[in-house]
Order: sequence, then C-alpha cells, then structure tokens
Amino acid sequence: MGETVFSNFRENNLAHKGSICLLAWSPCGSRLLSTDKNGLLAVWKPEERGIFVQQSIIQKGQSAVTHITFRSKKSMKSDDGDAPTYYFAGEDGIVYYGSDDKTKVQELFRLESPDGGTSGIAALVYYEEADELIAINEHMMMKRISGPDDSGQIKEISSGKIAAKSLHETNVMMRAIWISSGLLMTSSGENLLRFWKLSEDENYVLRVSDPKVPPDDKIHSVAYSEKRRILCAGTSKGYVLFWSHNISSSQSSSADDWYPMLRATVKLGMTVIDLQWAKHHGFLSASTDKSVHILVENELQRKVRDQVAMVQISNKHLGFLPNFWAGNSPLKLTEVECGVPIKGCDITKSNILVWSGRKAEVYEINSLTNHHTFTSSFNTNATTMVIGSYFPNEPLYIYMANDSEIEVANLEGTITKRLPVEEVEGEPVYLDCHGTWLVASTSKNYIHIWDVSTTKRKSVLSRKFEEGDVPIADIVSVKINSMGSKVSILARGSSDASKAEIVDTKIWVFDVVSDSFYSYEFGPDYYPVNHFWDTADITEGKKENEIEKEGFKAREKAGNLLGCEIKYRGEMKDFGAEIFKINRAEVVTFFATTEKGLLLQDRFPITSEGSVLLGLQIPHLFLSAPKSDEATGNSTIQIQSKVLRDFVGMELVNFQTRWALLEFSYNLTLGNMDEAYKAVKLIKGPNVWKNMAHMCVKTSRLDVAEVCLSNMGDAKGARAVRLARQEKEREAQIAMVAIQLGLIEDAERLYVSCGRYDLLNKMYQACGLWEKAVETAQKKDRINLKGTYYAWGRYLENVGDHKAAIACYEKADAHRTEVPRMFYEMKDISSCEEYVRKANDKVLFGWMAKYFESKQKLDVALNYYKQAEDFMSIVRIRCFQRNFEAAEEVVNESGSGPAAYYLASQYEAMEKPKDAIRLFSKSGRYNHAVRLARENGLDKELLPLAIRCNKRVMLECAKYLEERQMYEQAVVLYKNGGNSSRALQICFDAKLFDSLRAISDDLGSDTDPDLLQKVGDFFMSHSQYDKAVQLFVTCKQPKHALELCEKYKVEMTETMAEKITELLPEKEADAELRNSMLKRIADICVQQQNYHLATKKYTQAGMKDKAMDALLKSGDTEKIIFFAGVLRSKEIYIRAANYLQTQNWHTEPEIMKKIIEFYNKAKAYKQLGMFYDSCSQVEIDEYRDYEKALDALKESKKYLVKADEDCTMLDRRIQLIEVFVRAKSLVKDDPNEFVQTCYQLLETPKLDVAVQVGDVFALLIEFFFSEQDFQQCYQLIEKMRQRRILLGPYLDQSMVDTIYRKMNIHVPADNDEVDEEIDSDM
Repeated sequence: MGETVFSNFRENNLAHKGSICLLAWSPCGSRLLSTDKNGLLAVWKPEERGIFVQQSIIQKGQSAVTHITFRSKKSMKSDDGDAPTYYFAGEDGIVYYGSDDKTKVQELFRLESPDGGTSGIAALVYYEEADELIAINEHMMMKRISGPDDSGQIKEISSGKIAAKSLHETNVMMRAIWISSGLLMTSSGENLLRFWKLSEDENYVLRVSDPKVPPDDKIHSVAYSEKRRILCAGTSKGYVLFWSHNISSSQSSSADDWYPMLRATVKLGMTVIDLQWAKHHGFLSASTDKSVHILVENELQRKVRDQVAMVQISNKHLGFLPNFWAGNSPLKLTEVECGVPIKGCDITKSNILVWSGRKAEVYEINSLTNHHTFTSSFNTNATTMVIGSYFPNEPLYIYMANDSEIEVANLEGTITKRLPVEEVEGEPVYLDCHGTWLVASTSKNYIHIWDVSTTKRKSVLSRKFEEGDVPIADIVSVKINSMGSKVSILARGSSDASKAEIVDTKIWVFDVVSDSFYSYEFGPDYYPVNHFWDTADITEGKKENEIEKEGFKAREKAGNLLGCEIKYRGEMKDFGAEIFKINRAEVVTFFATTEKGLLLQDRFPITSEGSVLLGLQIPHLFLSAPKSDEATGNSTIQIQSKVLRDFVGMELVNFQTRWALLEFSYNLTLGNMDEAYKAVKLIKGPNVWKNMAHMCVKTSRLDVAEVCLSNMGDAKGARAVRLARQEKEREAQIAMVAIQLGLIEDAERLYVSCGRYDLLNKMYQACGLWEKAVETAQKKDRINLKGTYYAWGRYLENVGDHKAAIACYEKADAHRTEVPRMFYEMKDISSCEEYVRKANDKVLFGWMAKYFESKQKLDVALNYYKQAEDFMSIVRIRCFQRNFEAAEEVVNESGSGPAAYYLASQYEAMEKPKDAIRLFSKSGRYNHAVRLARENGLDKELLPLAIRCNKRVMLECAKYLEERQMYEQAVVLYKNGGNSSRALQICFDAKLFDSLRAISDDLGSDTDPDLLQKVGDFFMSHSQYDKAVQLFVTCKQPKHALELCEKYKVEMTETMAEKITELLPEKEADAELRNSMLKRIADICVQQQNYHLATKKYTQAGMKDKAMDALLKSGDTEKIIFFAGVLRSKEIYIRAANYLQTQNWHTEPEIMKKIIEFYNKAKAYKQLGMFYDSCSQVEIDEYRDYEKALDALKESKKYLVKADEDCTMLDRRIQLIEVFVRAKSLVKDDPNEFVQTCYQLLETPKLDVAVQVGDVFALLIEFFFSEQDFQQCYQLIEKMRQRRILLGPYLDQSMVDTIYRKMNIHVPADNDEVDEEIDSDM
C-alpha cells in the first residue's frame, strides 16, 4: 500500500511579500505557479518528500496577477523536458508568455478599456486544438491570438467588444469553461450564458427559461459535467439550474442543443458562489457564503405493469397511465402528489405504492376515469418494497424488505406473514414481483425465489451470485420473468486499489432450470441502467389445450423476452466528428434461452433527449419522454411506444398470428431460418418477410433472402440479388441483399470484411455518399479514384452545381474534355474561354482552337493553337492558306516533327522531292526520305538517310547501292544492318581494307569459319596481333589465341581471359587440358605483371601455391589475408604470415593479430615463438617497455616448447628481464635493494642479450638524480662513457648538463659517440 504524506510548504522569504492571489499546477504536475497582489510570479518545482525548489521569480509590473493558463507542449517544436510554458495576466490588462527561464518572458499584448484606460483581465483561456489564446477584460474587450512561434511572433486571429455588460456594472466575477472542442461558454453576471463556436466563428446565447427563477436574477457560477453532458448554473438568489446537452447530428452547435431540466431546479436560498461536479459520482457541490450543499443525482423510478405505466416526476410527484394503448401519438400522464419523499414506488392495475424509508402510502386508481384516491399510509423502515401482481377477486399484498426477513402485509400495512431469509444469505436488499413469483437479492449476493401463488408462499430456491466458488459482483437490481424460470441481474464491482465503484458492463441472467448464470457483454463504453421482462400475457383468454392445438409451445417462449436500457460512458472530447455516431442511450432486447444463453434480438438508439425505457409488453417497448411547454415553461412527461422489430405492421393481430410472429422472432434470433420460415409461411404481411430478409443478411442465407424479396413483391431487388451471385465472395452477395433492404451499414461492413472496396465505392456512389466514396477510393481503391471523382462530377453537373463539378473533373483528370463539353452543352462559350485562360492548359487551348477553326475563325484558332503548341495544326492552316513560307518558318522555329512531316507531305504532292526529303528527315521519317531519294535517283543522299532507318530499310538500300557498285556505302549499311558476312565479302572482293578493320570487331561465332580464318590471316599479315587474338577467340580457337599472346606478348585482359576460360572443356570432361590452359593464361599474366588475374587463374587450375606466389608478388596485403583465409592451407597460412612479418606489423595491431592467427591455424609453433621473440625485442628497442617484452618472451617460450625447441638461452633472457623489471618496481618501496640489484645486473656477463646496459645505467642515474646525489650520477655517466655507451638514447641532455654543472665540471664533447653514430649510419 502506498502512503500519502501531507506537509506544510513555506515559500522562500525572498519570493512573495504581498498576499497570494493564485496557485496553479501545470497539467503534468511538474510545476506549481504562485502569484501575489504586487505582480510577482514564482515558479516552483516539487521534489521528493514535499520539498519545493524555486525555479524562477518573475516581476512584471506592480498589479496583481489573477489569471494563468498553460500552453500544450505538443503545440511547440522545442522540447524543454518537463518545464511547461504558460500565459499569465492580471489587473493591468497585459498578457505575458513565460517559462522557467525568466529571461525569455515576453509581453504579448495589452487589453484596454474602450476609452484607452486600464482594464483588468477577466478571463484567460487556451484553445489547445488550434493552439490559440482567448483573453477578455473587465470591459468585455476580447482578443484571440495564436503563438508565439519560435521567433516570438504572435498572430492576431480576431479582436473586438462583446455585446455584454462590463463587470463593473454586474459586479460578478466572469467564468469561462470549455464545453467541447472549440465550444467555449462564458458567464458575466447576466441572466444568460454565452457560447462561442471558435472553429466556425459563430456564437449564441442560452437564456434562463425556468418560470420559478425571477427575471432579475443573475448567474454567479457555472459547471459542466462532460461525462453526463449536464450544465449547471448558480444564481444570486440561490437557484441551481440544469441543462442537458443534446449534441445534434448536424454537427452545428446552437441553443436548441440545450434541454432545460426544469424539474431538477433547486433553491438554496443564498447566492451560489461556486459549483463543482464530482469526477466519478453523481454529486454536485454548491457553495454559498455560509454553507456547502451536496446535491445527489437520483435515477427516477418508472415501471410498466399490468397494463399500467408509472413514472416518477419529481421528489414528491409521480404520474400514471392505466389501460394505455400503443399508438403513434405520445400520451400524457395523470400526476399524483405524494405525502412523502419518494424513495421507491410500485404499481399494479388497481393500486400505487410509494415509500420513503420511514413511511409508505397506498393509492387506488380507477382505470376508467384515470382518477386516484388515497387509501392508506403506515410507518415502515423498509427500504425496498413491492406490491403483488393483480389477480381478479384476489387480495393484494405488499412485500417489504426489513432486516433479515421479508414482511408480507395487506394494503393497510398490517403484517400477515414473514418470509425468513437465512443468516448465511444476509439481509434482503432488492425485491421484484412478477405474476406469482417473488425474487429477492441479499446483502451477501444471494438470490432467493418464492412462489406466492398461494397463501403459503413457498420458497423455491436460494442461489449465490457466483461462478464456481468465485463471487461475480455486487447485485444492484434483480427482475424475475412471468414464469419464474429466469432472473435478470445488474451488478457492480469495485477497484482493489481505490475501492471506487465500477459499473458492470454486463447484464446477467440466472436460469432456474439449468441452475447457472450467463451474461451479455455490452463493451467497455456502455453499461446497463435498467432491465425489464416482457409483461404481456399473449395466452390471455386461451385454454392450455387450445394453445397446444395451435401448435405452439407457449410456456417455453412466454416471458423469455428481456429488454435492457444501456448508456454510453466513454469520453466525448476525443472523437471529433465521430461523436455524432455515438448513441448516448440505447435499448437492447434479448431472448433468454437455457441452451444458448442470452441471444441479441435487436438494438436501437434512444434518439429523444431525456427519454428512458419504461418496460416491455409484446409487441411494444414503452419509453417516457419529457416535453417542455413553450408557453408556460413547464415540463411534462409523456409515454411513447415503439413496436418491436419483428412485429412492425402486425401490432393488432389475433392470438395465432401473434404466436407465429413470436416463434418467428425467436427462431430468427437463433439464426434458424428454416424454422422461422415455417412459422410465418402463411402470413402475407410484407413486414414479416422484410424482417426475415434483414436476418438473412446477418445469417448469410442468400437462398432465403431471395424468397423474402419475392414475397415482399420486390422484383427489382430479387433480380439484383440473382446478378450478385456472379461475385465470388459470399459477403459481397449478401451485401447486395442488404442494399436492397436499405441496410447500408450492414452492406458497408460486409464489403469491408471481404475486401471488396470497389463495390463499397459503387454503393456509396449509388447512395449519394460521395465524400465516403472518395475517402474509400483514396485509401483502399486507388485504381478507381479518378473514376469516382468523374462520377461525382457528372452527378454535380446534373444537379446544377457546375463549380463543384469542375473541381471533381479536375481531380479525375477529365477536365480537359468534360469541362469544355459541359460549357458547350450549356452554350456558354465565354465562360469556357475564361476557364481555359485561367487553366493555362495546352489541351484546353487545343480544344478552343478546334472550336474556333470549326467556326472559320482561323486567326483566333491560330492564336489558341500557338498557346497549345500544336504546331502541326498551325502548319496545316498555313498550308490551307497557301502560305508555305510561314509554314516552313513555324517548322524551323518549333522543330516539331509532326509539323515537318505534314509540310513534307505537301511538298511531295507539289513534286518538290528535295524539300520533301529535307523535311521528312527533320520530322524523323527517314523511310519516307529514303523512298523519295530512290524514286528520284538521289543516290548520294541515300547513305545518311538510310543509316538512320531500321535494319530492313538499311539492307534494302545496301543491296540497292551494291547493284550500283557503290561498295563502300553498301558495306556501311550491310554492317549496320547486321549482315557482317556480306560486308566482309564485299571488302575482300573490292579490297576495302580500311572497312575490313572497322567491321572486324562485330564478328561473332555465327560468322562463316573460313571467312573468319581469312580475316585472321589478314590481321596477321598486317601485324595487328591483338585483333587476330580477339578474332581467334571469337572463332573458338583458344590454343591459337594463347600462342599469339605468348609469342607476340599481346596483353591478356580480364575480359579476354574469361572468354578463353568459357571455351575450355569442363573439369569433368577433360580436367588435365582445362588446368593446363588455365596455367598458360596465368603464366602470361605473371609475365605481364597482372598478378591478381594470375592468382585467379592459378586458383581455378587448383595451383594454390602458384596462386599465392602471384599474390605475394602483387603486395596487396588485404587480398593476401583474404586469400589465405579462403584457401585454409597450412603452407598458405605460413607463407601469408611470413609475408605479413615484412610489413609494419608493430604499428598495425590488425596485421599482428593475423600473423598470430595464421601461425596458430598452421600449427607453426616455432615460427610463432620466433615472432613473439621479435615482438619482445621491438618493445625493448623501440619503447623500452620491459614488462611487455617479458610477456612476449613468455609467450615465445610457450610456443617453442610446443615445437620441442631448446629454450635454455630464452630462459636466461627471461630471468634477466624479470630481475630488471623487479628492480624497477623496488625504486619506491626498497631503494637499497633496488640499487644493489642494478649494480649486480651491471656486473652480469652478457647482460645485453636480454637487457640493454644503457637502460640499467639510466635507471640508476635517474634514481640518484632524484636523490640529489650528483657524485654518484657523475660516476655512473663516466662508466657509460668508458663502456662506449651512447648517452643520448638513455639520458635527457638537460639532466646531464645539470649533473656536470653541480660537479663544476665542463661537459665534454662526446666524440666517441659521434664516431659511433657515423659507424652505425654507415
């Protein structure tokens, strides 16, 4: 369990000095803002354990800050974590925008009085959906702005003065609250409320219409419950008024959407200064100057029983209507004023029972005159009571739940009997009596049923409301059916965390026969509020044998029809336009069956605001609806009826037909179409068949649907259904039935389920739902999107909305033809010209040009053709005018092929072949140019024309030129025409050697071998060996080609190598020949230093060693590593590692890793050991890192041991380095041991095989230098000189200079060192 801690918060002494005016939490709770009368605003951030940290202090002016509203973070691009931004304003009329950073606080605007004076802000509200701010001052000046944006700029949406009294006149604080998205309500001390529809820039007022409220009364406070959609207002004279918000389907808000709840008006006697709705419960708090009142929302009692309707009207009033009939007109109730507050009431055919929890009253009613008479009253503490059912000549009894028993009393209140309830069951809480059956639910959720048909009143059963051993929920209402076989239950649960009441979204039924509970789930957004069993006795006046004779099982069906009223409890504000599809209240009817539980029979909305379900009596449902009298302002309640779906048009039928309809409805609900058909096959009423057809849509019975449509006389619908059988999806076939029946929503659901969005689109079009059709096409049926817009355009054109039709034609991309056609049919050419000019479309310009050309207005047509860039039509008109110069000018300027072709045709007709050939060429119609050149003997112009034609024309022209001995031109055309063999033959015959070289590259394997040999000999004779090699490869003579490469050193390219490889036999056929040829290719590549290609061919030949040799010669380290990894050969690994050791491996860790990896894979432990030895020496020589060198030597020894090598010398080196490393570690801990060890090392023979002597000297000198023992330093340096050890690599020169200076000795020139360096360099 969590712990709630309350702590006192004292703000910083440096913050507020004046009285606190306002505290405001940010929406996410991350900041608390406080303001005072001196104009100071402080921002606080809550931390753990109730500590508040001051974020900033903002001082803007000296007037009190009275209003703060926060801006939504999703409206801003920047993200400042949990720091909110906000607007604030006060008595100086200036509106500011601020955040945690006080340097970014900016003044947005100032609202002044009409005369330019100061006027304080009265209301400051933020419109989140549009990211806008609305500010109103005390003089009713209003300004609406958006922003600020990232640059700090705001945009003014509107400003002006509200037509209302200023707050200085009314002396009442202004209130402004949001009703829904974009709908703002304000109150400023008048007797009306003002509403602002910001999204549509509209407004309206809602006036107080309750006659009980004095005309001079003023509204002081307001509150709106979005969950209940109830608006309440408190007045200066102590009245609390209520309005119910009925959202209209037109999606436009007006005063007609508000229904005054006149009977709910409450008078408190003092000015109501504040109203607040409880979030989850039906409580309203009303604050006055001296008290707080809690107003509780109570559900009014209502009931239909024994053909009498009863409705509670107010706290002490109820109305009844006996012997009412179910007509189309609503019926008015007879009112009864009771002497006690009504906590509960019940009714029979002859009496009314009312109780308050302390007293009960009984009234007698006259069914003929509608009069009522007070009969008796008696005191009782019973909280739940029912009156027994009326039976002629039988006394009536009252059943009262009192403590742990049910008291049975007569109408005078005299107790005649007590029905005990066992202690384990708890106390009786809820009662219901129907016919001869009484049911009670107890405090421990038991259901107890009694048979009260006799004076003995026998207990039938007691059952706990649980599944298995698990309780279901707490019972809040029980009703029993007329046969005593089923009990309906409403329940509620509770949250384990908050213990708050949770309404159960199910209706439960206890079946006496099967001794089990079953339920129906209404979904998360709806919950049941009332339930009634059918009270009609359709067997009235019939004997049992007559009922059985009719062939109906009357007692099986009687009383099993259950009606339930459900309400919507979801949030309304997030649905947008979808809110108008939500039914606030609905009625659901079920058949309760032992075998299949609750079966949904029908579901429909309660459309009238304030209407509630009264009861169920076959064939009607009854509802009570309030009605206001506009003249008097009073409200009355009337009874309305609705015929059950399967009885529409058959309300007044005989017993047999009514039973047939009930049997039909029952089987229809079960989905048993065959039995339903049998029940009504003799009934002629079309409504029965229509209902059955409706059910066919739900059960997908297409065969029965056709019969139903036929019996309905709907021949057109039956034909449409037969045609729908051609669709392969069964859902699509059933959807056509739904369309014929007007079930558009069902058809929509079916088409969506089978994915036939094309048919759904067509249905929307047929229904005139064009917006939905377009939306479907855009999202799911893109292929028909343009067609949909086109159809919509045709529809709009037919209804005369030409502007909208044009828009649709444009979206359908059909405006270039349809819009001109539409204007032409309207004979409105001027509008068409205007549209064409605005559209600036070439196709439309062309249409206008053709129109004016048809009217012989050639100049106008030429202008439009020019704008359409239709140069061919311009040339056509110019030729018609015989103005060929202008026509040729158009062709030259435009470069239009069609225009040039048309003019060329004209020149051909005029026998001007050269001009025609020129223009045919310009238009790209070279075949026509060739034809004219041959016809007119223009052979010299034939080649450039024919070369641009297709191959057929080129070969024809080649043959033509060959016949005329124009061999060079013929060879060119034969070659380009694809007949290279003929071109070669002509070259040899005519000795055209230049042409032969040009066409040799295009020779293929399909060329005559003798001809190819002849060409090859030609190239050999002219020393063009590369051409000859290519030709022999083409001739599939790889040996000859390789011989030429070897002999004449022709470059072996990768393309040539691959072509030769393709000519070699497969490995399975002749592996030896293939490998030898591949080796020859590789050898040639090595000679030409093309090592990569050589590697590839050696590998293909299976010669891995040679491949590696070639790759090593290339020096491509990356490929060598890759190649070694691919071949996975021991020798290759060793060779690759040996090669890598020649690289700069000590500065490239990846190469070092590969060396170690390859030696390991090859198990070449000796080489790997030697490599580690080299690594050790590098660490000593280059970095003087003996620790790493020691590690490397140990690794070297590990692998040399594996290789069975002698490690004696290696052990000696390891030992010496370990001594040196140990000595280095003793410098700080044991200096004496350190010095002794170093001197011992210097005396060690052959120390330099492992440790550089200079490093030992350097270590000692550095130590003595740090100890300021310059004498020792000097002696050691001199010993280094005696041993001819260079000082530079080991000692810092400045340190050497310091030592000599301290010893007062001149630093000698190191000639020996120079000599040694020279020798070393040489």
